[in-house]
Amino acid sequence: MLVIPIIDDNLLANSDRVTLLQLTDPHLFDQPSKTLLGVNTWDSFNAVIDAALSHTFDAVVLSGDVSQDYSSQSYRACADALARLNKPTMVLPGNHDELVKLREHLVGSNVFHSEVVNIGGWGLHMLDSTTGESPGGRLGSSRTRRMLDNIQSSTQDWQMLFLHHNPVKTGSAWLDNHWLADGQEFLAELEKQPKVRGVAWGHVHQEMDLAHQHIRLMASPACCIQFLPNSQTFALDTLQPGFRLLHLYRDGSIETQVYRLPGQAFIADPDAQGY
Repeated sequence: MLVIPIIDDNLLANSDRVTLLQLTDPHLFDQPSKTLLGVNTWDSFNAVIDAALSHTFDAVVLSGDVSQDYSSQSYRACADALARLNKPTMVLPGNHDELVKLREHLVGSNVFHSEVVNIGGWGLHMLDSTTGESPGGRLGSSRTRRMLDNIQSSTQDWQMLFLHHNPVKTGSAWLDNHWLADGQEFLAELEKQPKVRGVAWGHVHQEMDLAHQHIRLMASPACCIQFLPNSQTFALDTLQPGFRLLHLYRDGSIETQVYRLPGQAFIADPDAQGY
């Protein structure tokens, strides 16, 4: 297990919390002129970065689908945008990502691809839920066992998990075909881990916030197009791109807010049937 203490806890000694910025699903292309269902994803991602800069946070989590076209340039563009935040950033892959290129062109001096990161008394676990075979995800027995080993061996008081795929269904039939296939088993294992206080993901391009026993479950809006909630067939929402702030307290509690871009600058094609 590779554990990175990205921030000296002495710097947080006088604070009762650590704040994370969660970004997800920018879906970048190799060229800044390209669009996803009518939305220029380079522009929307940079607009989200601009909005996030008005807030205070200690570190960043980027929870997958960095690229839409698997290009090296899309990852370099992401690295350039993240550099403007000037914060330690943890990245994990989504089903649209190519892990080799992500590691080669995005991971760098302040961007990490690590299983576990320790910060402010919390162990942050970055899970790879991709299969390489389908849009949906699965952890499988090997990755689940490794996750549990990392949780149980952690020296931190509390644990939070990040992954790309949703472990609970959204209520949209078309989207729930591509969820975390072993999500029920995943949550059943976490029920036995009292130090696990939260799970956050991307993939669903919409906000979710619910509780499962002692665990807060959260999805963040995408940095580009938004999916219409509770739709049986593919449909896009008119809500704007956004991000989530997570406040992780030393007593194990979590507070969170979702922020979206103002106005209507990024409206996807309402007639789109998929992508």
